Amino acid sequence: MLCLYRAVFRSAIEYGCQIFKLKGNQCEFQQLERLVNRNMRLALGYRKSTPINVLMAEAKETPLSLRFDLMSSRFIFRSMSKGNSTTLQSFKYVENVSYSPIRRSQALNSIPILKRYVAQKYALNIIRRSNKPLAYNFCLDSYSYVHPIDESMASVPRDSNSLIFRTRFRELSTTYSAKPDL
Repeated sequence: MLCLYRAVFRSAIEYGCQIFKLKGNQCEFQQLERLVNRNMRLALGYRKSTPINVLMAEAKETPLSLRFDLMSSRFIFRSMSKGNSTTLQSFKYVENVSYSPIRRSQALNSIPILKRYVAQKYALNIIRRSNKPLAYNFCLDSYSYVHPIDESMASVPRDSNSLIFRTRFRELSTTYSAKPDL
């Protein structure tokens, strides 16, 4: 039943999370929270007297406001990774228009996702999009390559003079040295 709640109900309300968090929709947001709590009680089979924090912990769900903040942050990071997205340009425009502290506080209070943008715009120059994971910038063969073992040291008999080992080691160490030639 909880899987059904997550698949149908939660996904539907997350789709409109930006609208529900607007300042004028505070009453609607509270109604939505109550509806979420009622649906979770129904899905888990708990009574009305069960505290909401226990209900959330048993269902392994976060509160709706935190969930919406997470969704907003993901949306902003996704638009930042696209580079020149229209959403990002709109955020920059609203931030530039609100030049005075009064207008800035009005903009931050009326557009809740703008708070998320202001908090995360520091990452704008770090984020980039790639077709492959950034840890794997080279082909797979370069990661799984094993250099063949040189067994020329093993060809020297054990009971031979240590000077032979040292000279052979010096010869091999110059060929496999990581230092650049000066």
